[in-house]
Amino acid sequence: MAGLIGQIAQEESLPSQFKLKLTLLLPMSEANDQEFIHSELSKALQNFSYSGVSYQIKESNIGFRPEGSGIYSYLSRTMSADTIKNQTSAYLMFGYRNTSLLLIENGKLNHRNSHSTDLGFYNYLDLVAEYSSGLYRQDIQKAIVSEAIYGVGENCQQVVRGFTSQIRIEDLIRSTNTKYQERERAAISAAIERADGEYWHGELLNTDAMSIQMLEQLNLSSIAQSKFIEQYLPIRLADAWGEFAKLANIKI
Repeated sequence: MAGLIGQIAQEESLPSQFKLKLTLLLPMSEANDQEFIHSELSKALQNFSYSGVSYQIKESNIGFRPEGSGIYSYLSRTMSADTIKNQTSAYLMFGYRNTSLLLIENGKLNHRNSHSTDLGFYNYLDLVAEYSSGLYRQDIQKAIVSEAIYGVGENCQQVVRGFTSQIRIEDLIRSTNTKYQERERAAISAAIERADGEYWHGELLNTDAMSIQMLEQLNLSSIAQSKFIEQYLPIRLADAWGEFAKLANIKI
């Protein structure tokens, strides 16, 4: 965290002493660690060095919000007050280790029914491995390919329309014999289909539009953009940006 703040300080040409207002987005399951994180982070940021420059935080205001709240904050700005007051919204944040559910009822966070579970994406990988033969979580993780879905925008320019991820089965086939390769391919496909049925329940809210908007504003190079999408970071950026816009009182 100190390295990140140090980089921002250099990018913004901040003096060696400055004030800091910081909000961290945490899974609901880590809410009880807020006091510990606050204490340790405050100590670490009192005096730190980055890239040969010493910095000192004169005054810090560190807050915590559940992950997903940034997306809600951003999207709720497009809703009327009556809609927010009379609407129940659920936001799901899928991570590698866990999945968080943020339940908003009548414009307020329902703490009792908002929570995080250990059913992160790695559980899905474990299911695929379990129903396959000789494969492990790490093997399947390496075979995941995330891509952007492109379309044609204004002035016939290529624009990102959405994101998709899939397991590239060919990367998991180990047999060198053509006959056995086909058998292995069919077995892995069946394992993925079975894992899909057990892991995914219901429909997920579509946050692609917000993710695409955030991605476009970064102005990344084509190579950097591909890496960003491969690691499926746009939705995380969207969550952080939504919270930052609220924190900085940015009009949207």
